[in-house]
Amino acid sequence: MDIKINKAGPNESLPIDLLLLADPSEEMISKYLNSGETFVAKLDDKIVGGFILLPISEGEIEIKNIAVYPEYQKKGLGKELMKYAIRTAKMEAYDFLIIKTADSSRYQISFYEKLKFKLDSTIKGHYIQYYKEPIIENGLEAVDQLVFRRSV
Repeated sequence: MDIKINKAGPNESLPIDLLLLADPSEEMISKYLNSGETFVAKLDDKIVGGFILLPISEGEIEIKNIAVYPEYQKKGLGKELMKYAIRTAKMEAYDFLIIKTADSSRYQISFYEKLKFKLDSTIKGHYIQYYKEPIIENGLEAVDQLVFRRSV
């Protein structure tokens, strides 16, 4: 699979159906969508995944909304996107890369830990406070937001 990952062009964005795979709230997505840099993964000029990098302080940048279409998952693309984000954060002279996920996101938690992210903090009740509908993953309701951090 010859996937190319690049910064999105000026008139290019991630499709809303892809963004909704990582965050089920269009309202929440709209709050950060245009605040960071968008990166797209393409296969034969078709967007198959992507993420947003959002600076949050002088030394920290956050990966927002990393997602891969289901038919391209489990093929190493998520890992390639994460490695690209780590390299980009390093090239842009950030000290830390942050990523957040729900306490119910068992697969993502394990995935981030394999990439040397460490649990930094927990935002209690985040998904109950900011999302109108319950988010259910792996048979569990998302309640707390877990903040992971790694050096770049």
